Amino acid sequence: MSQKRRVFPGQPTEVEKARGSPRSGPGTPDFLSPNVEKKVASGPWTPGPQVVKPLSPRHKPPETPVSAADSYITPCPADFIRSSVLSMPMSPAVSKDVQIPLGVVLRPLAPVSIHQCDFGASSIPRCRECKGYINPYVIFSTDGKRWRCSLCGKVNAVTNAYYSPVDHIGRREDLQHRPELVYGAIQFLAGNEARPSPPPVHVFVIEATPTALRSGMLDIAADVILKTLDELVAENANTHVAFITYDSSIHLYHLTEKKPVMMILTDLFDIQVPLGYKFLAPLHAHRAAADKLLSSLSAMFHSQASPINQTPASCMGSALAAAIKITRASGGKILTFSCMPPTVGLGLVSSTYDQAFLNTDKEMKLINPENEYYKNLGIEIQKLHISVDQFFFGTFNNIATLGSLSKLTGGQVYHYPQFQATTDAMEFGNDLRHNLIRPTVYETVLRVRATKGLTPFQYFGNSFLRGVDLLGIPTMDSDKTITVELNVEEDLSKCSTWVKGGGVVIQAALVFTNTQEKRELRILTKRIPISTNLINIFNSADCHVVSSLLAKSAAELTLTQPFKTVQERTLEKVVNLAHAYKKLGLGGPSSTLPLPSSLQGLPLYVLALLKSASLRTFSTVHPDRRVFSNLQISILPTEDLALFLYPRLIKLSELPEDCGVPHPETGNITLPPNLNLNSSSLEFTDGIYLLDTGRSLCLWISKEVGPWVETLFGCNVDEIDWINASLEYDSSLPQDCFANRCCYIIEALRAQKLHYQPLYIVHDSSVRATTMFSAFLVEDKSFSMPSYFEFVQALQLKINSKN
Repeated sequence: MSQKRRVFPGQPTEVEKARGSPRSGPGTPDFLSPNVEKKVASGPWTPGPQVVKPLSPRHKPPETPVSAADSYITPCPADFIRSSVLSMPMSPAVSKDVQIPLGVVLRPLAPVSIHQCDFGASSIPRCRECKGYINPYVIFSTDGKRWRCSLCGKVNAVTNAYYSPVDHIGRREDLQHRPELVYGAIQFLAGNEARPSPPPVHVFVIEATPTALRSGMLDIAADVILKTLDELVAENANTHVAFITYDSSIHLYHLTEKKPVMMILTDLFDIQVPLGYKFLAPLHAHRAAADKLLSSLSAMFHSQASPINQTPASCMGSALAAAIKITRASGGKILTFSCMPPTVGLGLVSSTYDQAFLNTDKEMKLINPENEYYKNLGIEIQKLHISVDQFFFGTFNNIATLGSLSKLTGGQVYHYPQFQATTDAMEFGNDLRHNLIRPTVYETVLRVRATKGLTPFQYFGNSFLRGVDLLGIPTMDSDKTITVELNVEEDLSKCSTWVKGGGVVIQAALVFTNTQEKRELRILTKRIPISTNLINIFNSADCHVVSSLLAKSAAELTLTQPFKTVQERTLEKVVNLAHAYKKLGLGGPSSTLPLPSSLQGLPLYVLALLKSASLRTFSTVHPDRRVFSNLQISILPTEDLALFLYPRLIKLSELPEDCGVPHPETGNITLPPNLNLNSSSLEFTDGIYLLDTGRSLCLWISKEVGPWVETLFGCNVDEIDWINASLEYDSSLPQDCFANRCCYIIEALRAQKLHYQPLYIVHDSSVRATTMFSAFLVEDKSFSMPSYFEFVQALQLKINSKN
């Protein structure tokens, strides 16, 4: 029975009285409330090692301090560049002494404002030696006639057109007209690098097999694309689109001014796209044809559907080859939608996997590409500025092999296992829409430079390393990150004299074509002080970035090492870090885990990583799910990765007064306090809880909450159809009624995410659902993996055993 949601104003008085004030017992951190400052709370156990919870994934990271003399400089926001330490070790020896992973997380298109400037026909000054760009941390000398590069130390001459006198402390007199010398983050037209650029291009490659029809994927994809066309045209009226469908053959669509004309390619190996047809056409001029095609696509294939007992065939690899031929001259985005791996034509891959490999050292083979076809294809098409976003549906898609395309071309993988339109339509539809409308740039290259002696040596993220420090990223969007590991290779004290204010500089230069077909350059320059004081370095650590570096490194290592080896190496890094801190005599009592306050959350994030789908070995993990988890870890921003590893758990049945109600002035929603992810936080027989995993929301309703359920759904527990039950805001009811407050909290959580979060409502009468919910309680003991308390004890023993 499908339930029509009915709610009543206010919380049940008798229930409210029975519960009293919201619980705030030991170990219940309130760090996830948006209005709470950075806090650390101790865990619920009194004996043994001190257990500390992680900081809020949404807390604002500290900025690098600026001296009074340089107070005119606006540092690069941490939204763009976030470092694992705010005080860099001065030498390799100091770096070895602290054992903190060094690196930065770059989010070049983070959704924050950036200063724009126009150099006109000229271009921004660059160093003759290292080609680094002038920035606020260069030092002018000889009365402003020369400037020393903050990256390599080379002294460069100032051109007559760029010259300005300097004052007694070396500041130029024209700073108000030189934003590149004031702002650590700046963007401008590429000047001399400007060239004709193609318009934004979107090519949709959609599977039209009986499997895709039965699941509802084809219907939803066509409907969402149709409803998003207005926004694509609004971004740039010259946006070009193409549509390809496929089953056992390829269907191209010639977009005339009024209607589409289908052309079928049956040769799946020698792909020849007929000339003289508008398969890739400007959307504004062929909107009627695009609308008609998308409106009729589902009905067209439903009428041609094969008998249900006929084995479907997919020529996805060949359809992709046709899409590449169409976009070869222009570059752009290809979006593929597939329910099964290719079974005919080009690029065939296995449609099954050997389950005997699971939970063995051979499992590593299941998450590596089975052949080089898609890897080589990705390397080839990234040179053509073509990216591929892949939407996978079904029980097994061989993402390990096919996902190489997205990984190497700056694309993104989406995974909907066992997809059904009735349950997954909202998630897929919103993910697709967000993909199409989020800020995106094209023909992108990224170069990362650092002050001499501080060397970038490993990169994580969806890109292709074209040179020592040059990344090819055909398309870049506001969601993705590139993470760079750094190594201190020589003493930085001399190099520090090249930098205004001292320290070292990290500079990321992103060259791209915007949606208006203009070539632009975004320069992000971050200064980090250097130090020999180990205590200062430890205290300056950013727990989320350190955790992110460990997670991304571990995910990458699973491709070449057994999972248990990766687990051991990750643990070893934490033990070495804690032991280094202990040697300073600052570890506290023997029962306390020796970590600075800045890194107290690190053990919990590491335990969550070990229990994640990427690394866990105590239970069977589907290969597609493991690969997808690794791909997510590689691209997620730090705050989103923190939530991906350690979800948020809140209790809705005991809401504080100020939670879930819009602030009368700001409209902000205050979230309830966060609970520890362990079973002791749950009242299994009496409570309503909301679990935020980052990707989805799960509303867990325990047994004896009848009045609360009536408030939410308007009927008794026994009458509810849990599969179809849903929550929606009801404007006819008071804003502060219980049901509407729950809806406000859900929407506030969704607003923080990069994608739409579906809400799953779970009742503990379902053993399977309860088991799935319990799997997120990472602090509990699970199979062969310890509880958080046991994990901290084990770490303490390992630390104490080191000399």
